[in-house]
Amino acid sequence: MAYVQINTSPVWPPTGIALAALLIFGYNVWPAISLGVLLGSLFTGADIGVAVGITLGNTLEALAGAYLLKRFVNFHNVMDRVQDVIGLGLVSVFSTTISATIGTTTLMLTGRGEWSGFGALWSTWWIGDLLGALVVAPILLVWASLPRQRQRRLYVEGGILMVLLGLV
Repeated sequence: MAYVQINTSPVWPPTGIALAALLIFGYNVWPAISLGVLLGSLFTGADIGVAVGITLGNTLEALAGAYLLKRFVNFHNVMDRVQDVIGLGLVSVFSTTISATIGTTTLMLTGRGEWSGFGALWSTWWIGDLLGALVVAPILLVWASLPRQRQRRLYVEGGILMVLLGLV
């Protein structure tokens, strides 16, 4: 889905995964997030300079988002209050600018992008991260908050739906 530049996408689910991981497991998982971003970038052909810049931006984005949600929103992972939903939206708008700015600037400084296209690249990056945070993170947070018995039932239900979809 990367149509402006190969390193940007209009939907970036890893942003939501990283934010949810920090909110569920705590800040101590940030090295795993950084390693995942770094390896993912390197395996998709990015050079080391680009990979490190993207890693820095994505890690800081997730850490800032989790910190702001915990500190100022008193965020509940089950998202059972209006303030949790609004807080996630507002914090995501801000925190995703970190990755978009660092990542786009990294691409420009390493010659992977044209400065004349900075705005289009930045906005695509920002929207992709924002959608990842607003769509993927809530699903993971609510799912992880469900009782284990209910999760098993959802696996069974999901399996049945996949079989039926395959038959159709």
